[in-house]
Amino acid sequence: MTLSDQQRLDEALEQLKVIRFNVEAFRGCLLDEVSADTDPITPKVAFKLLAYREALSWRAVELGEAAESSIQSGNYLSGVVLTRSLLECAAAYHFLCKKLRKCIDADSVEELDEAAMKLLLGSRWDDWEFGPTNILTMIDGANKECPGIRENYDLLSEYAHPNYSGVARIFSEPGDALGFRFGRYVRGRGLMALTATNSLTAALMLFEHYYNSSAELFPKIVQLCHRDLETNLNRSSQP
Repeated sequence: MTLSDQQRLDEALEQLKVIRFNVEAFRGCLLDEVSADTDPITPKVAFKLLAYREALSWRAVELGEAAESSIQSGNYLSGVVLTRSLLECAAAYHFLCKKLRKCIDADSVEELDEAAMKLLLGSRWDDWEFGPTNILTMIDGANKECPGIRENYDLLSEYAHPNYSGVARIFSEPGDALGFRFGRYVRGRGLMALTATNSLTAALMLFEHYYNSSAELFPKIVQLCHRDLETNLNRSSQP
């Protein structure tokens, strides 16, 4: 059965109630600060990755809040564009977890520092020391574990860019043979609203999943770092 425009709007509004609750819960989990001054001290490479994880969480929560607010106020395109950025955060979280799991499986953190520096300081600025990881590499990596992410990202990208979907499809409607009608969602609001809330719900679920996964992996990484530090200290103290 095909839903009417109003039925789609009603469904989107119901989803927004859950979305708002989840985003508020995520904000309550954010850390105001982290410190390497622990007992025992947090190894440098683990601390770098922890700093990236927490900064990424602040970004994700702000994007989630802004997307929810935009959709609630009827600015569905803005909500979709913000949701696309949130999905990139979820993919970055997956990328982080993948790096952590790889080190745990290999029983070594030898290659982790370079990855930490690229995540924390990667940029396309001229003459910058650390290049970024391509976002499509992150999206496609997450898609292997959760099929459908790339398809949804491509859909959101069509709206984010000034293509047919992001311009003529939602802000204009052909009239007679000689004219066009313009306005906000002149062909109907329901489909756009539901696209936004469905995608935002999925992005928040992915964010939560990989946020929790990274929390489970970090203690193991810290243990590996401490073991390697002790090994190196023992080697350096031998005559």
